[in-house]
Amino acid sequence: MAQSSPTSPKRRETRQKKGLTAPSIMSSSSGRLTEELQCSICLDVFTDPVSTPCGHNFCKTCLNKCWDNSQTCSCPYCKETFSQRPDLKINTTLREVIDHYKKKTPNKNAEVLCDICEERKRKALKSCVVCQSSYCETHLEHHLRVAGLKKHKLMEPVSNLEEYICQTHERPLELFCRDDQTCLCTMCALSDHKNHNTVPLEEESEEKKAQLMKTQKYVQQMIREKINKIKAIKLSAEVRKRNTKMEKAARVEFFTDLIRSIERCQTEQQEMMEEQQKAAEKQEKELIEELELKISELKMRNTELEQLSHTEDALHLLRMFSSLCIPKNTRNRPEISMKTDVSLETLRRALTQLQHTLDEKFRKTKLKRMQQYAESRSSVSSGHNSSSSADALVKNCKLSEASSEFVTGSYTSFQESSLADFVQEFVSHLYSSPGSFESEIDYITDTLNSCVTTEETLQKLVELIYIQSTSIPHFTYTGARLCNHLSHHIHFNPARGNFRQLLLKRCHTEYEQREQAVRGDPDTQKKFHSYVLFLGELYINLEIKSVKNKPGRANVLLRALKDLLITLFSHPEDPNLMCAVKLLKLTGSVLEDTWKEKGQSDMDEIIKKIKYILLDAKCSRDVRTMLLKLVELQSSNWGRVHTAAVSSVATPDNDPNYFMNEPTSTQQMGRLSQQRILNSQRNSRRF
Repeated sequence: MAQSSPTSPKRRETRQKKGLTAPSIMSSSSGRLTEELQCSICLDVFTDPVSTPCGHNFCKTCLNKCWDNSQTCSCPYCKETFSQRPDLKINTTLREVIDHYKKKTPNKNAEVLCDICEERKRKALKSCVVCQSSYCETHLEHHLRVAGLKKHKLMEPVSNLEEYICQTHERPLELFCRDDQTCLCTMCALSDHKNHNTVPLEEESEEKKAQLMKTQKYVQQMIREKINKIKAIKLSAEVRKRNTKMEKAARVEFFTDLIRSIERCQTEQQEMMEEQQKAAEKQEKELIEELELKISELKMRNTELEQLSHTEDALHLLRMFSSLCIPKNTRNRPEISMKTDVSLETLRRALTQLQHTLDEKFRKTKLKRMQQYAESRSSVSSGHNSSSSADALVKNCKLSEASSEFVTGSYTSFQESSLADFVQEFVSHLYSSPGSFESEIDYITDTLNSCVTTEETLQKLVELIYIQSTSIPHFTYTGARLCNHLSHHIHFNPARGNFRQLLLKRCHTEYEQREQAVRGDPDTQKKFHSYVLFLGELYINLEIKSVKNKPGRANVLLRALKDLLITLFSHPEDPNLMCAVKLLKLTGSVLEDTWKEKGQSDMDEIIKKIKYILLDAKCSRDVRTMLLKLVELQSSNWGRVHTAAVSSVATPDNDPNYFMNEPTSTQQMGRLSQQRILNSQRNSRRF
């Protein structure tokens, strides 16, 4: 006790004067330097540092092991690949810097010596926090034997014992203040931290260790996620590279065939023009020869006439007159066309045929891509080969969407974009050529069946067709027919609902927002009106098979249409009223018949609402006229006149629907024209 306690303050002052607390002063600056001098492979200070051609440094042993275990020689840091394995030589300048750094940097694992030994310092076995000294095995006997020293806190030998005592009270730091997050001695706990939450250092250390374990698990999880991200990015790059290669080959083949078709068309046109030119030249030559022969005959005749005109023999003149003066019969030769320009009709036919060939090739290419998509989806789900497992890893790898270095949306799959492009393309084709619906629908359905193999793609297909049907003008009729056909011919029926059920759910979403939409801005109202007309077409065209296998209509749409009509008439603005009129023109007769079969008078209620609007609402004159004509149309059984009363010419007197013949779509216009033709044919047969 006498040997250790009196000398501890002096030793602490001596250490401070000699700069023995340098680690705490140099920690901030040396930490950054240590990072710069660390090998990125072993995460330790360089040993025999070598430099790669790309400029990065590694330990010679670490880099050689890395290259020995790899088929290619690449930089572990920037991944640059070298064609030949570089000849590694030690960077002597960097090694000298590292040696100098090691000499200046204190070694944390340096041996702690006994503070009591005078001549030959021996290795310390323990350090006393109270005495602020380190003791070897011999000088430690006093702390193990003397009763007063046994209470001192002994610890593993350290060189910075001054950091384990309170600088204010010079007592051991034995407590931890959770309020201020600092270490305390017993005096600090009784003075400045009297009412604070203090616990022993050991207790707080155990809790912090538990937190460290959780943090370590989290860090390890993050490491695994980052590794999975790297694998996903690499595999995605491989898939993209493979798809790009296949796409390039397909496009080269496509354009090669196209060039061949153009060259073949050009050759045929040139051969045809040459044949026409040869035929024309032959005809011209024959005509010239014939004309030259006629000229010779006419010259001989002219000579004979000249001689006859000078003769004095009257008898000879009269005999020869009939043979020389009467003109001989000459057959008319076809005139040669003097047009020098080539007819454009042949060129137009050739280009039209070329266009058909191009469309057919494009269609086959598209079908091939969709089949490849279906095969890739099935292979990913089964996972039988390496490429499919790679795609599955790219698709199914659980990555953090919040990570800034990896955003899943950046790797949109080629199949999803193909489905959207295909839907938009065949919808545009049906919109521009509605008459091709029957001939094209089987091909469209087969292609979609090869694509729709998951709930996600089925949901996306429903959304795409719904958006196209409600956003493209005058496409509601064809869109409803398309939805009806797909509801019966899409094979994939997941547990969450088939095509028809998902479509009705999507329509129900808009139905629930009808009150907000009908009072919204003009754009919102326009979208809502398109939805209402599409729902009307869907009610007429969507066939639901009953128990007796007889097609019927969806009752849920019947109720929805009634609510939508009431909503539109409850807000009697011109756009809402016009939409309601169009909907009743389209579905009025069917709705009224259905309600009458159910014993309901819903149509009478709607007509009453229209009459109230005509009396009270401030609508425009044109809209008021439309409402009046609609009431007249309903009173005449929606214009359904008996066959015996059909007139050959429709007039305002005999046709209540005369002013209501504005079709709601291009398809209705065609149906109306066909009905008029049939009526005229019946009348002509009757008379």
